[in-house]
Amino acid sequence: MADRAGPYLMRVRRVAVAAVFGGVAGLVIGTAINDRGWVAVPVMIVVAGASALLSSVGAVWSAAGMFLLIYTTLWTGPLGALRSWWLTPLWFLAGVGWWLVLLVPGWLAFPRAVEQRQVAAVYRALAVTLRALGTEELAAARRGTVAALNLAFAELIGQRAAASGRDRELALLMSLIRPAPRPPRKPRRPSHPSSR
Repeated sequence: MADRAGPYLMRVRRVAVAAVFGGVAGLVIGTAINDRGWVAVPVMIVVAGASALLSSVGAVWSAAGMFLLIYTTLWTGPLGALRSWWLTPLWFLAGVGWWLVLLVPGWLAFPRAVEQRQVAAVYRALAVTLRALGTEELAAARRGTVAALNLAFAELIGQRAAASGRDRELALLMSLIRPAPRPPRKPRRPSHPSSR
């Protein structure tokens, strides 16, 4: 459905919200207004408005808004005439549940695999930059390093904000990519008294 690469918790949240508030809600609404004539028009306007509002909340709810509109539209047509009306949403939820079952083993075995890969990508980008010193590829290598750092920081900071309490592994990953402090500036030479 809405599964994309990313931390496991974010993937679960994205798919669950899109399935319940998008897919299942769209299936039920579409089936309810199926073959109702002009009643479907104001309902679809309301659904489109709700979809737009959900999309403005954030990335997770944006997927829910999109699926709400798509499934409502599809189920106002011949698909919505399928009976019993509750069977399709039930199978839909069963499919989402099966996806969650398939995701859990990887989550339990490697809960921070995505974040670890992003930190490793930063080090690989740094290695490419070091190899490019003195060559024409240095500018492109530096851009790649900055992009890898930005992605890793954004992901880790997002995970840190979502984590309840202190996560030692997350703190360790943050410390691995935290930039070194800037060296102190050289003290300015005092100006010669005659120059005042």
